[in-house]
Amino acid sequence: MFEPRAGTMPLAKPVVAELLAIMSKEQITNFAKNIAKTAVQDILLVMKGKIDLDSFLSWFETLMKKAFIEINHTVENNDSTHRYTVKHNLGENWALLIKSLLQIIFNDVLGISIDIINLSNTILVFQFEKNGEQGTPIIH
Repeated sequence: MFEPRAGTMPLAKPVVAELLAIMSKEQITNFAKNIAKTAVQDILLVMKGKIDLDSFLSWFETLMKKAFIEINHTVENNDSTHRYTVKHNLGENWALLIKSLLQIIFNDVLGISIDIINLSNTILVFQFEKNGEQGTPIIH
């Protein structure tokens, strides 16, 4: 298990939801910026050995599944359009946090445009276009 070495720990869903509920939207987006630029990249390097699209998506899917959050990945258009549906039931602020993290990681770190299709108290849907070169490590 890499989780302790990567600095992660389990936290109960009600605790996360309550912590985020008392934060303003601005605090959540600033929090996401700080996490994405440091912690997420560090965790990826420790757990996956590199930062690229495939390692990020693998880590993200594993994270959601370990938290018992439903995640569905569909691929269309000759394997180029990837859509993720995340059913979380953790409230609007959790969805905003994950949306902000995804946008920063995809846009600023991976250089890939991401579209947020749906954002609600219970569901987050995002999609992106993947080409063959996006599996190349950004950092390793």
